[in-house]
Amino acid sequence: MPRGSASIKAPSHIQKMICCAQFLELVLASMKKIVLIGYGSQARSWGQNLRDSGWSVSILLRENSPSQQTCHETGFQTLILKKGIEKILLSENPKPLLACLIPDHIVPDFFQEHRPLFESIEKGTLVFAHGYAPHFLKASLPQHLDWILVAPKAIGPAVRKLYLEKKSLAGALAVKDPTNENSWKQAKLLATDLGIQTHQFKTTFKDGTLADLFSEQVLLCGGIPRLLQTAYQFLIDQGVNPKLAYYECVQELKLIVDLIVEDGIQGMFQKISPTALFGSVSTSKTFLPTENLKENMASIWKHLESGAFTQEFDTEKETQFKNLVSFKKSLANSPLEKIWAELENPK
Repeated sequence: MPRGSASIKAPSHIQKMICCAQFLELVLASMKKIVLIGYGSQARSWGQNLRDSGWSVSILLRENSPSQQTCHETGFQTLILKKGIEKILLSENPKPLLACLIPDHIVPDFFQEHRPLFESIEKGTLVFAHGYAPHFLKASLPQHLDWILVAPKAIGPAVRKLYLEKKSLAGALAVKDPTNENSWKQAKLLATDLGIQTHQFKTTFKDGTLADLFSEQVLLCGGIPRLLQTAYQFLIDQGVNPKLAYYECVQELKLIVDLIVEDGIQGMFQKISPTALFGSVSTSKTFLPTENLKENMASIWKHLESGAFTQEFDTEKETQFKNLVSFKKSLANSPLEKIWAELENPK
C-alpha cells in the first residue's frame, strides 16, 4: 500500500483516553476565567500572575476610573460598571468567578450600589484576598453566591515579585461551606496559579481574619514600628549620633529578621555574638514581661473578636480617616523619617 494512502487509528482505549484528556482541558480552561473587581495593588499582581498561569482575566471598573488607562496599557480586557454589564458578564460565564479586590472599607457601599448586578448572577463565586469583609461585613455581601478566601501572605508588589522569581509564597484558604469539596478545589487551583503553591493553609474566615489583624496590630505594623521609634528617640535623648541611632534601631532589624526567616529563632541566636545573646536573654524578660505581654495580647484579641475594632474603624471612616491622615502627616515630619531620608538620599 502506498505510503500515506490510509490513516492509522489508535486503539479504542487510547482514543478514549485522548478524548478524556481533551475534555478535561476544556473543563479546566472554562474554570480558568476570572473577573477582578478593582485594579489596586493586589489586583495588579493577581491579574498578571493569573494571566501568566493561563487564566483569562478581565477587570471590572467603575465609569471614569483612573485605572482604565493602566489596564489598557497592560493588555487586560476592561468591563465598566454601568447598565447592561450584567448581560455582558453572564455571556462570558453563567457561573462567574469574581475576585473582590477593593479596599475593605468600601465593600458595603459597593455591593449596595451594584446590588442589581449581583442579584442577576444566580450562581457564581466571590473571591476575597482578605477575610475582613466576609467575616465582619457578611450582611452586606450577596448571600446566594459562594465565597472563598485566597489570602496571599504578602503585599501586592511582593506577590508579583515572588511569582516572577519562582519563590515560595504562603497563603490562607477558606470557603463559605467547609464541606463543599468543589469550593476547596477552586480555592486551591486559584491559589496555586497565583503563586501560592507549597504553603496553602486551610482556615476559616474568622480565624484567618483575626490572626491577620492581630499580627498587624501587635507586631508587624503596630508593635515593631512603635518599639523602633521609641528606642531611636531614647538614644537621641542620650546624645547618640542620630544616624548611628537609626542604624542601631532600624537598619539592623532587617539583618535579624532575615536570620530568623532563614534559620529560625534558635538559628539566629546561634549566629549572634555571646554578648548579644546574653544581653537578650537577661534583659528581654524584664523589659517585656511575658505575663504583661499575654494580658495585653488577650485584650487586643478580645477587642478584635468582639467587633469593637470594626466599629471604631467604621467611625474613623465616617470622618474621612481624619485621624489617620493626621498621623501620617506627623510621621512625615518626625526626626526618624528625616534621618531616613538623609541616609537613603545622600546629597
